[in-house]
Amino acid sequence: MQESKPKFVRIFLWLGSIHGGLVLAYAIATNVMMSRAGEVSSDLDYSTTSVSDNVKFQVDYTASPQNIGWPPQRPLEMADGA
Repeated sequence: MQESKPKFVRIFLWLGSIHGGLVLAYAIATNVMMSRAGEVSSDLDYSTTSVSDNVKFQVDYTASPQNIGWPPQRPLEMADGA
């Protein structure tokens, strides 16, 4: 007659198999998302000038960094009043 494994060993193996399955599912899902993200259209327009269909309007733009207020631009006060 074969002795059964202690209860904590069975629980540990059961939790390990669930954890391994979740990690495997996460890896597969991440791989699928990354492979689909690589499908970028080859006819994208990266120019900074756009012209309307009837050539009535021409728009130029340039990217510039925006200050969103962080880190704060004011001096920080110390706890001792310095």
